[in-house]
Amino acid sequence: MWRHLRHPNIVPFLGTNRELLGLCTISPWMARDNLKKYLFVMGQKADRPKLVLEIALGLSYLHTRNVTHGDLKSLNVLIDVEHHALLADFGMASVRYNVNSVRQTAPGNGVPRGSVRWMAPELLDPMLGELGKQTWQRLITPIIDVYAFAMVVYEV
Repeated sequence: MWRHLRHPNIVPFLGTNRELLGLCTISPWMARDNLKKYLFVMGQKADRPKLVLEIALGLSYLHTRNVTHGDLKSLNVLIDVEHHALLADFGMASVRYNVNSVRQTAPGNGVPRGSVRWMAPELLDPMLGELGKQTWQRLITPIIDVYAFAMVVYEV
């Protein structure tokens, strides 16, 4: 799915490699690291409103293509050499192909995974694991990304 995404605020997918560490994805080097480290290094010089806007634009692009990121957080926002924010790490992403289809999710048993601090509260229900994959998958919508986006804005 990632390889089909083309947007200025999405880290480009260049390919894969299986030689060294199993399956690895390849993308351009993001010289300024992730958003969390970038904000620490740049301090007050960081253009925080611009970064928030760029994250929102990348997220909006995903949602217009029926993609839910599923693990948005400052560590999954990378900063390029020109100080632009790009969304990365689509390992938790879900795609809804059409309104009547099931979502295709990342490998796993369908139990909520990701970063708890950025998870929407509805994903933290301990009963979800017992209710099964289909129940959990119904909750994987852009709404959970909006909650995570709010948490990222709080970090910024």
